[in-house]
Amino acid sequence: MWDDLERLEKIDRSKMWKLLFDFPLQCQQAIRLADTLP
Repeated sequence: MWDDLERLEKIDRSKMWKLLFDFPLQCQQAIRLADTLP
């Protein structure tokens, strides 16, 4: 049971980091999109 909790925490943490790293990329893409609009 505790092992599952730890595993869940690790998964959540890695997901969080992935989101954190993906966020700037998504912002850049949004800015690029906005630049192409008239």
